[in-house]
Amino acid sequence: MDSWHSGAWSDRATGDKGPWVRWLPLAWAAAADPDGRHTPPPDPHKAKRSDQLIAWWAPLLQLTTYGLGWAFPMRGLARWDQLGRPTDDAVLATVQRWWGPRLADILAWGQEFTPGLKDAPDLANVSGQPKTPPRGSLFHPYSGRLHDREWQEVWEQPGSGKFHSWLHAAPPLWPPQDQSPMPTMRGRDSAGAPAEALVLDGYLGWYRRLLISGPGNPTGASRRVDVIVRPLGWLGTYRCSRITNLWFRCRHHLHLLGNEPYQNQG
Repeated sequence: MDSWHSGAWSDRATGDKGPWVRWLPLAWAAAADPDGRHTPPPDPHKAKRSDQLIAWWAPLLQLTTYGLGWAFPMRGLARWDQLGRPTDDAVLATVQRWWGPRLADILAWGQEFTPGLKDAPDLANVSGQPKTPPRGSLFHPYSGRLHDREWQEVWEQPGSGKFHSWLHAAPPLWPPQDQSPMPTMRGRDSAGAPAEALVLDGYLGWYRRLLISGPGNPTGASRRVDVIVRPLGWLGTYRCSRITNLWFRCRHHLHLLGNEPYQNQG
């Protein structure tokens, strides 16, 4: 097996096999350490190898779906782009550094991305959101890429399944490897809210564990849960939205960018 297909990280650390998750640990590390210098992997688009291309793009769907709690990651990215791409959030700063120069490419493709497809992440179903919300003019700024020959050579490759990165983004929602009890109370944070930690032996099913742990506290205070996957590291401090019932590690108005109905709270 060549070095490309045998990365350093174990299946337990990434929740999947093959080259598709080669750069996933780097993406989470960059989001966990925004002051660090985590150089993105080389842009593989000139090579046009589908395995390298999918591996390069696949972490984007995981960071936005499970980091920002976006049921509709393509819609969230389009709204973020049209707001001027603010990068005062560690996940979005990573998105800009890594995929920013080619964001229009995936947004052109993203018009056809629908949660609920076979093996695709389906946070819309979890939160009770409509799976096919009206698109309006949200994706119009990117439709011109569909007619670009360079874009077509990459994103419409024979056998690529319309660039099926979403196939490799669902493992955090699968049944978890770790069947230990739910997060345990560990004290209170600086604001006086209860603080918890979810420490797991593997990446598979970690977001599902958050979902089944329940949304909040009987007192009404927001829960703060640090998610740690032992072989991978810290994924963030999460809380649950009372609007979407989804967990996220960013500010709430950023979480809402990728959910429906979108509520712009400034």
